[in-house]
Amino acid sequence: MKPDAFTSVGLDAPINMLATPIFAMDRFGTPSLSGSAFVLAPGLAITARHVLEHFIGELCPTRENPAQGPLEVDIFGTLLQPDGVHLGVKVMEYRSCTDADVCLLLLGGPPELHARIRWAKPTISFSPPKVDDRITAYGFPRTQMKDVSVADKKLSATLKISPSFGQGRVVTVHAMKRDSAMLPFPCFQIDAPVDGGMSGGPSIHQATGSICGAISSSLDCAADSDEFVSYGSSLWPLLGLEVDLLLADGPYRGTIHDLCRRGVVTSNDWSHFSVSRLGDRFRVELVR
Repeated sequence: MKPDAFTSVGLDAPINMLATPIFAMDRFGTPSLSGSAFVLAPGLAITARHVLEHFIGELCPTRENPAQGPLEVDIFGTLLQPDGVHLGVKVMEYRSCTDADVCLLLLGGPPELHARIRWAKPTISFSPPKVDDRITAYGFPRTQMKDVSVADKKLSATLKISPSFGQGRVVTVHAMKRDSAMLPFPCFQIDAPVDGGMSGGPSIHQATGSICGAISSSLDCAADSDEFVSYGSSLWPLLGLEVDLLLADGPYRGTIHDLCRRGVVTSNDWSHFSVSRLGDRFRVELVR
């Protein structure tokens, strides 16, 4: 990929209030860098499912259930605050979506630090974009971590972060899946440049400013090529994920769809979908 394919932005760019690189460390202090994530609502974020699977496969390969639960590794991110300071956030639990390349992250951290975070509330479009819509793909390619140390259960590390974005248009929309092997989930193809460290970052609809997907993958192109083949995972399967949260009015257990109804998650199209229980899962259907 050509080095000038991406546009770099500063660490103080407002988008970094909702987007973050994510990295992991096991109990022995072994670090792993993998991808990007973005805030869904206070205390909730989204990344690509394969990013979490990479962390788990590399740092705790004997885990029996990689789909959900508490973590045996420490996964961190960093979010820009209105005062210009970047605060660390820690992934406490996660819920993988088996019907898409997306994963819900439950964020936390030390109470005194967590209380300082001012959460961004982006608008989410759960419906996929349409062909020829213009998309901005945002993430953190080429993140580096060095000088890692753990003392008194506190992590110290130096991060070199290169927030970047690529722009393009939607080429094809796959309503349910592109194929049965590589991309067996709802997704859309874009001709924007995407690099590996951007997986899990937001795909932003340029006309509305809403987040309409999570960066999933890209195909290698010739070094001198101006053509890019990248994919974003559609977000609507997330509506059927069930989560346990502590809201302002007390403990809560319900779906992302219900959190949209309550206004905890901001979405411009959540009511276009219905969610119904099907055994131990929830089924998401388009109603309009």
